[in-house]
Amino acid sequence: MKIAEIDTQERVLIVAEIGNNHEGNFTVAEKLVRAAAECHVDAVKFQTFKTEKYVSRNDKERFDRLKSFELNPDHFSRLSALAHGLGLKFISTPLDLESVGFLETLWTALR
Repeated sequence: MKIAEIDTQERVLIVAEIGNNHEGNFTVAEKLVRAAAECHVDAVKFQTFKTEKYVSRNDKERFDRLKSFELNPDHFSRLSALAHGLGLKFISTPLDLESVGFLETLWTALR
């Protein structure tokens, strides 16, 4: 399989799974991308989601916690640009269809 120019039949793609470890703090997310670059990984990976698309507001504690972990579209655009500027691939797992559409716009903008 090829991911960008990397053929995984020839070498392993090393991905720093950032996920939600930034806990909604953009500054922390930026630091994690920079730290990943210093470790010479190939890519960084996040999760893109809208809490209200998969968690009931009736479970207030869980909803509020997950909502606090969200980054907004501008944050993801900036993180993508930062990653690419540092020579990294930017990957994010979308957890809802709205996030799929947004991530597609990021991908399209790079082409």
